[in-house]
Amino acid sequence: MVSDQEILNFLQDFGCARAKHLQILFEFKNDNFKRLLSTNMVSRKDGIYVHNTRRIDERMLIALDLLCEYKFKMDKFCVGYDPVKITFFSTIGEMYHIIVADEDNRKSVVKIVNNSLSVLPKADKLILLFPDSEDLKNLSKDISFMYVKYPELQILN
Repeated sequence: MVSDQEILNFLQDFGCARAKHLQILFEFKNDNFKRLLSTNMVSRKDGIYVHNTRRIDERMLIALDLLCEYKFKMDKFCVGYDPVKITFFSTIGEMYHIIVADEDNRKSVVKIVNNSLSVLPKADKLILLFPDSEDLKNLSKDISFMYVKYPELQILN
């Protein structure tokens, strides 16, 4: 059984999450998590729970959407650093990096991924989320990655 403190720690580390993310990741199917608001450590804005020391990060919410899609394969996960939003380990021990690009950083993400051996921590698989398919042609074919278009989480390769 997961305690409220563990959920608060998650929100402190990840910054924000929708109720559906918390329901899936912590296996509380019909919980609305309103009790977290009484701690004065969390607020809710437009259905998003936000730790008081953080702000809503759209890229993190998109990364959490994808993480929830892979919940069945996941053993453990942790927050990453820019541009890696989330790193998770599969039930068979593979390491995945979820990287979310937006309009402001898409070119730098392509550059980082194409030079991944020297910049990114080693991972078995990269999952790259971009707002459209425009950057797929700019990524090196030598790198194993999954290219996903958001917000619909459509796999393009």
